[in-house]
Amino acid sequence: MKRNITSLLCVLALSGAPAVADAQEMEPVENLKVDAYYQEWLADYEETGTKINEISETYQKEVDRRGYPKKKTVRAKMEAVKHYIELLEQQLTDPRLNQNIDTLKINKKIELWKQQYEGLGYLLKKI
Repeated sequence: MKRNITSLLCVLALSGAPAVADAQEMEPVENLKVDAYYQEWLADYEETGTKINEISETYQKEVDRRGYPKKKTVRAKMEAVKHYIELLEQQLTDPRLNQNIDTLKINKKIELWKQQYEGLGYLLKKI
């Protein structure tokens, strides 16, 4: 077995199998963690997520107390959710943001949040 592996390695070395590329030969990929544009987008994305969570807590307290949320709370949540959807769509379409992302996962998130937005709109009409 050891002999077969050694033989295989020799054959690969002699056959001109491609060597591991040097770092200099590889195409440069921007480091998004350092990019100022990405950092600005990320800060807005995280801030919007935090805002949605805070509004959701208020929403739940109102439901627990009154049985339904206040219109202004629903409107505020709709506004935050709409902005969140816009940020996700921007991530998909902006080449400065969409390096190495799972587009399927982002599209699923967008669909989920659009359903949330539509549900909030329906609820707003009923209140």
